[in-house]
Amino acid sequence: YEGWKALEKLEYVHALMVEARENTPVVAKGRKVWDASRSRRTLAKHYAAKRKLYAEDFPDFYDEDLRRIFGKQDVGNETAAAVLRRLRQPLLTAIVHWTNQRKYTVDMLIRRLIARCRELNLRAPREREQLTLELASYLAAMVTNHLHTGRFKGSVRQ
Repeated sequence: YEGWKALEKLEYVHALMVEARENTPVVAKGRKVWDASRSRRTLAKHYAAKRKLYAEDFPDFYDEDLRRIFGKQDVGNETAAAVLRRLRQPLLTAIVHWTNQRKYTVDMLIRRLIARCRELNLRAPREREQLTLELASYLAAMVTNHLHTGRFKGSVRQ
């Protein structure tokens, strides 16, 4: 760690521990709030719950849905990202109008989907009417769930 800022932090923590070792605890007796030995929850369950809670933060959160939306019909020449970018404003206006969600939240979701479509290299189907209906329904469902739960999806498929 020589030359790193981390060395300074390690030395500081070490000094704190030396000082703590020399002093008696402020509270020596009392009721334990929680005892780890009584816990029946496994680490696997703990991490599964964390994964579910923070699933939206991972880039692949929308992948399965996007593949279903854009992989239904005959593929056209245009990318899914380009079509979604072109439909962004009308979708944004309609979703905000019918859900009363903040424009920023809906726009953030659409931008995430555009970026993910680009990364997945998805192609848009030739039939745009059905695609537009699918996208509007999907976005409305996600945004409505966000209004009620604070998350875009209620559950994550494991």
